[in-house]
Amino acid sequence: MSFALNGQGKVDTVTLNMPGMSDYPFKRVSDAATSTAAGNPAAMDLQKFAGKWALAEPPLEVSTEMVGSELKLLIPGQPAYTLVLASENKFAIKDAPTGYFTLFNVTDGKIKSLTLIQDSASYTLLPKP
Repeated sequence: MSFALNGQGKVDTVTLNMPGMSDYPFKRVSDAATSTAAGNPAAMDLQKFAGKWALAEPPLEVSTEMVGSELKLLIPGQPAYTLVLASENKFAIKDAPTGYFTLFNVTDGKIKSLTLIQDSASYTLLPKP
């Protein structure tokens, strides 16, 4: 793996050098592009992600709620989990093991479902009426 720095000393490109394969470069996205989405909940209306969600099998009901300025995932019998914006509709679960996320599935600007991702398993919950 090799890194190329820009004039400000920040990583500009990361290139994977894998034997037997051609090099694969990853180009840095501008700070302006990332500051309005990932890591900056103030730039988004988190309230749109609040709701109640249900899974038929295994039976499970959860809710996502605004608590102060934070979006929380509430699962019966567990503590409230803070959701941290990772990308446009994807949130990492704060203090959870790596690989635990929530993904809000949006079609035509409307949230259609919530997918809980736990490493290699995923569960898609539908809005509860």
